[in-house]
Amino acid sequence: MTDVQAQAIIAFVKGKLDKVDFFIVHCEAGQSRSAGVAAALSKWINGEDWDYFLNPKYAPNIYCYQTILEWAFPEKPLTKEDKEEILHKITVNQNLDCNWNVVYDKFGAPVGVKEIYQ
Repeated sequence: MTDVQAQAIIAFVKGKLDKVDFFIVHCEAGQSRSAGVAAALSKWINGEDWDYFLNPKYAPNIYCYQTILEWAFPEKPLTKEDKEEILHKITVNQNLDCNWNVVYDKFGAPVGVKEIYQ
């Protein structure tokens, strides 16, 4: 997800918030990117996103999640505590009965999840 895509999603949602009751978020597979975007939108709009991390059907893409949150709250950059909470959510999600693993960047920061094929 690019910053431009995140900005477009935020602008679209802002423009529709008072006109619709819910949003359907979907990507090609519907498990990682869409879950990351939906979790971030839920955090932004409702203040809560745990449903997406506690459901083994989803493995929210953390890069998409963080990118959306950064543009949803531009006045409040993600803090170390925010990133620790995100890592905790990933850990909880991984400990569910599903086959997902965290993917880390070269600096050791979580950037997403991937399915493990057996």
